[in-house]
Amino acid sequence: MLNEIKENLSIKFGFKFWGRNRIGLQKAIYRTLIPFLPGYTGDAENVNNLLETVLGKTSGLTKYVSIEDDEKLAAKFLEKLVKGMKIDFNTAKGIARKLLGNIYITTINNKVVELNEFIGASLVFMSIKKSNPHYIPLISVDRELLFQILTIYEEVIDGLSLDISLALNTYIESIESKREKNVIEVEEGLARPEIIIEIIKSIYEDTRKTPLITLINGEYLTTVDELLRFGNEPSTIYSNCDDLQLCRVDEHGNLIRS
Repeated sequence: MLNEIKENLSIKFGFKFWGRNRIGLQKAIYRTLIPFLPGYTGDAENVNNLLETVLGKTSGLTKYVSIEDDEKLAAKFLEKLVKGMKIDFNTAKGIARKLLGNIYITTINNKVVELNEFIGASLVFMSIKKSNPHYIPLISVDRELLFQILTIYEEVIDGLSLDISLALNTYIESIESKREKNVIEVEEGLARPEIIIEIIKSIYEDTRKTPLITLINGEYLTTVDELLRFGNEPSTIYSNCDDLQLCRVDEHGNLIRS
């Protein structure tokens, strides 16, 4: 399957919204979790207002509008996007810079797959069920699994974008008001913390001073990688986290043996 991906690979420069070339601008902006777009991800009304301001229309025709081909239009779009993000201006500019780049597109079994969206889809899939990470290594040898992941992603992504945006907007507000907290409560949709942690890293990179903790289904959870990043002893981590690399902690980040 890897050979098929390479043989059919094409590259174009543009905005790396999830599914941009498949589902159109409105839905792609709404669904993009990495980089997370505070004020737009999971907020259809704000996305529509943005496109109406920039393009003067929000109909299905936006699917066929290529902002990238018009330098002035692209600049106007980025300016309005940055100003509308519900986060400090410098952080918003950093997020915007991550949106432009190469988009890798391939064909598998005559189905067009945007690889940046598929990476996001895999992260979504991994995070919605505790045991799902077991399947990720099999993707390279099982094309049926690849399409199953994309199908599951398509079923959950719109609702999950809303749920995650509600949780993260609360977290971002706490940072903006200098009341930073290290616990993010997600009420619906997730069973694991990986996607939340990756989203926060896409916004704030390495500025945090403590491991990020998620409250999911009544459990405080973080990951092995997150604990390792902040200097915890590997032997302590691996003896306390479970075989699914889920680490249960208290609200202060102290490990609880699984």
